[in-house]
Amino acid sequence: MILKHERSDPFSGLTDINNDEVKEALVLFESLDEHVLRLKITDNKVPRWEAPVYNPDARKYFKQYFIKNMGISYSSSPYQFKLVDPRTQQLFISADDTLYFADKFIELGLWFPADAIFGLGERATSSFDLCDGPYRDCVYTTFNKDLDVPLDDGNYPGGKQTYGHQPFYMVMLKNKQFAGVFFLNSNAQDTAIKRRSTGINVNHRTIGGIIDIYFFYPDIPERVIRNYHSFIGRPYLPPMWTLGYHLSRWGWETLDKVKNVLKSMEFADFPLDSMWSDIDYMQDFVSFTVDSDTYRDLDKFVDQLHEMGMHWVPILNPGIKYDLNNSYYKMGEEMNAYIRSAITKKSMIGKAWLGEAMFLAWMNPNASSVWHAGLKRLYDQVKYDGIWLDMNEASNFCNFECEPEKKEFSSIVHGTDSHNPKEFDDLPYYLSLIHI
Repeated sequence: MILKHERSDPFSGLTDINNDEVKEALVLFESLDEHVLRLKITDNKVPRWEAPVYNPDARKYFKQYFIKNMGISYSSSPYQFKLVDPRTQQLFISADDTLYFADKFIELGLWFPADAIFGLGERATSSFDLCDGPYRDCVYTTFNKDLDVPLDDGNYPGGKQTYGHQPFYMVMLKNKQFAGVFFLNSNAQDTAIKRRSTGINVNHRTIGGIIDIYFFYPDIPERVIRNYHSFIGRPYLPPMWTLGYHLSRWGWETLDKVKNVLKSMEFADFPLDSMWSDIDYMQDFVSFTVDSDTYRDLDKFVDQLHEMGMHWVPILNPGIKYDLNNSYYKMGEEMNAYIRSAITKKSMIGKAWLGEAMFLAWMNPNASSVWHAGLKRLYDQVKYDGIWLDMNEASNFCNFECEPEKKEFSSIVHGTDSHNPKEFDDLPYYLSLIHI
C-alpha cells in the first residue's frame, strides 16, 4: 500500500519540520505466522536506516501465513487500520489518522480496548501496570544513557532515560487476554500513554529510522512472550555456577583487600560461589590488562579460587584506549573497526574511565577480531570464568564527541561550531530525554 503525503496534525510539541515530511510512504503488512503480524512504514523514494532484526534465524520459527487470515481491515485515505482476532472476531488494535512521517520525527498512534499495559523496560515503577490509574497521561522515554534504572511512573514530560532499550509491551484486553507490541526502532523514542475508561491510547514518537512494528495476537501472556522470544531470540541458558552466590563491589583497590573479603566471608560462614572484580584490577582502567603492582599474583589467587570450587569474573568495558602505543587501538585502526565520526569522518573519540576511548563498530566483522584478541590476552594472564561486560551502550563521558587531549566538541550542543552540520542541532522534536 502506498500513502501519498497528506499533512496531518502531529504532536503539539513539534517545531518547524523544514518541509522534511516524507511525501510518499510505503506501507507493508506481513504475516509471520497466525500469531505475529508486521507493519512496516518507510519512505518509498529514499532509503532510511532500519534496525537489523535481532535474531537472523527468526523466520525459522515461523511459517508464512496468508495475510487474509489475519483479521486486517485498512484504508489509505484516510489512513487507518484495525486488527481483529480471527478466533474470537473481537477488535484488539486500531489506528486512526495519527501517522506523521518526517525525516527526523515519526509518530504512530494506536488504540487498544484494554485495561492494563505492561513493559517498556528497563525501568522501575511503583506498579507493573504502566501509567496506572484512571484518566492518566504519561510519557516513557527510551534511550540508552548509562543511568541507573530510574523510578519512572511516566510523569509528564518523561525524560528518565533507561539503561537498556526494550521497546516491547503487552496490553491486557477487556476480555482478559493479552496482546504484545514490539517497536523495532533503535533511535531515541518517547512512548506516550493515555488511560481512559474505554481503552488505552499509545503514541510512538521517535526521531529517526522507520516504523517497523510487530503485533503479537491475543493469547495468554506466557504464549505472547514465547512468540516474542521466538522472534528476537530465546534467552541464554546459563551454566549452573552462575546461579549461585556472587560477591562484587567497586573500591577493592588492591588484591589484598579482595583476599581479606574472602577470609571474612569464610569466617562468617557466608555461602560464596564466585568473586567478581570491578575496574580496580586493571592497569589504568584499560581493558585486557592487569595492574602488576596492586593486583600482583592475581593469577595465583584465581587458581586458588578454582581449587576451592569457586569462580572469578572480571569486568570489561568496550572502550579501546586511544593511545598510539596501545596495540589494540592500532589493530582497530588498521582494520577500520571503530565507529566513525559524522563530523571528522575519522574514528570517533569518546571518553570513559580509561580516558580517551574508541568504540568498536559491532556490525563490522573486524570488530570481533580486535575483541577476541583482547580476550585471549587477558585469559593468558588470568584464567577467568566469565565476563562482566559493562557500559556497552557504548557509554561516553563526553557530550557527543571528544577531541584529543580531552577537549570536547561542546559547541555541538549549542550549534556554533563550523564543523557541526545543522542537521545535528535543530531537531523538529526534542524528546524528553534531551537533558544532557
